Amino acid sequence: MLKFLGIVVAVLVAVHPGTAVAQEQPTEFQVKAAFLFNFVKFVEWPADTFHEGDGHIRLCVLGDERLARELGRLVTGKVVDGHALEAIRITASEHGRGCQVVFVASSQAGGRDAVAQLRGASVLTVGDSADFIRQGGMIRFFLLDNRVRFEINRAAADHCRLKISSKLLALAQSAGRAGGG
Repeated sequence: MLKFLGIVVAVLVAVHPGTAVAQEQPTEFQVKAAFLFNFVKFVEWPADTFHEGDGHIRLCVLGDERLARELGRLVTGKVVDGHALEAIRITASEHGRGCQVVFVASSQAGGRDAVAQLRGASVLTVGDSADFIRQGGMIRFFLLDNRVRFEINRAAADHCRLKISSKLLALAQSAGRAGGG
């Protein structure tokens, strides 16, 4: 757990070099972007996921321009397991089929439809609406004590043939138990 959190802090320091983390708290968007970046390192996609195109890992954001910008700054030039990372802001859930990760903002009017349209595809769905997990999403962000936390719907990930590392599963919290949902 400490190693993963250390990675997140290191990423945040890299985003803002010369800024001490203790002096300036990262924004919610910076923390979510760092988590999304690190989730890629702890998820294994089926081999056929990368059969089309250039083999990039596409992290797509539906409905949150600020998060998309922050994620774009964070992943530019980064490579995970031989796959270059690419952040893309998408405007419709059907565009998410070409992505490996899709973040669905709670402000997105069609969030439930987005999750439904991606169901069965090997796409890691992440969101921040209160009922995201109940809708079939895989990872949900929530705030607890002014800190970004997350919970994981392992059954949804398994159904889409995604293998989530036990290290990431150990860091996840139950929103119900933690009071986040």
